[in-house]
Amino acid sequence: MHRHMHRDERPDERQDEHHGQCQEWHGAEHCDEYRNEVILAGRLPETPVERVLPSGDRMTTWRVIVRRPAGDGPDDRPKARVDSIPCVSFDPKLCGLVTSWDRADFVTVTGMIRRRFWRTPEGGASSRIEVEVHTARRLERVPATSG
Repeated sequence: MHRHMHRDERPDERQDEHHGQCQEWHGAEHCDEYRNEVILAGRLPETPVERVLPSGDRMTTWRVIVRRPAGDGPDDRPKARVDSIPCVSFDPKLCGLVTSWDRADFVTVTGMIRRRFWRTPEGGASSRIEVEVHTARRLERVPATSG
């Protein structure tokens, strides 16, 4: 499983450094197996929310509800049927796209799992594991209901 580079893309020196370190630690046969790639397809439980951070950067957060495969989980406890996966983007163009989505839309996203750290207003530390999204697409828009 090798990543093919586009013609105009240059190799990242950090990737080369990581690959060398990986070979040293684990042997060459395992170094191309390390991946942090996420693909989700599911429904939105609520509309995405855009926030302005104290730094002035904008971020958009949302969740994607994905179904679990049948038979998932140990037999001695109730099996959850879905997972709620937190997603985030800091890319202005992607944030603009995502904020046009509505509750219950069916979407797909790709990205990487990240642990984000920040300071709370009280000065404490906090963190969250989420998918930092790089691509997103609405696959099905849920029609508006008349009320």
